[in-house]
Amino acid sequence: MPNLAFYKIATDQEVRDLLETIADRMKIDILIADRDGDIIIQNHSSIAPSQGQRYPIKASDELVGWAIVPEEFVWISSWFSYLCDRELEKQIFISKIWEREQEINLLQDISTQITSSLDVQEVTHLVLEEVGKFIPCTWGAISLLDPSIDRLVVYSKFGESFPDRNFIDRGANLLWSAIKNQSGEIVNRVEDDPRCPDYQRSIVSLICVPLKVHNKIIGTLEVGSEVLVEYTKDDLKTVTMFAKEAAVAIEKALLYEQSRNVAAIAQEQTFQLQQALYDLREPRKIDSGS
Repeated sequence: MPNLAFYKIATDQEVRDLLETIADRMKIDILIADRDGDIIIQNHSSIAPSQGQRYPIKASDELVGWAIVPEEFVWISSWFSYLCDRELEKQIFISKIWEREQEINLLQDISTQITSSLDVQEVTHLVLEEVGKFIPCTWGAISLLDPSIDRLVVYSKFGESFPDRNFIDRGANLLWSAIKNQSGEIVNRVEDDPRCPDYQRSIVSLICVPLKVHNKIIGTLEVGSEVLVEYTKDDLKTVTMFAKEAAVAIEKALLYEQSRNVAAIAQEQTFQLQQALYDLREPRKIDSGS
């Protein structure tokens, strides 16, 4: 990318015109070459051409070209380096915007997939599958709060080292800390953190984020690696983004399950009531016929 910035500046017509004006007025030669020495810009004064020296042009401290000018005009190399740095910053900024736009579009597609499901198990499985495409991890789980037993219930998990357990008891551990503080956390040295329970010590690096919807915590999302990964704030933001989508989808799926259960109970009660009414009517028919 630094070379692209250099060629962008070197081929800019305004830059070329300015160098030509300087060369004509100061009666000097100005040559701009790439880092291999091939001449890109060449301005010769028709009055007194001088023998120039080579001065480096850099972009982000990387050599990208040379300014071949008299010693008193060494500032041209610094000026060219400044222009290259600015162009490089612009290119990096545009690249990040494009990458971010692509990421947002992808996340929107994933969000549509996640929120379109009304099955809790399917939602949790899909979230773990997708977050693994963005975050380097070999281990992860989604657990939901069950207030009736004051435990976290593991709904979905992956990773060979994840223990064969379905419940996580309340305690002074990282998951309950995330729930209490209502914020995610990075632990890049699990063995050094006393809050990490025994089952998490099979991994080295960990990100834990609460599942929060309508200011209510409904569970946790945790991902980790069995080898050292220096998770960053950007990684935490990504996992948090997935946690938000997951929380909304899970809440919707849970409400759907509850409504189905309520409907099933209501249907059963209606059937029982109809049966009771039928049983009440039937004896009367027998009595009237006797």
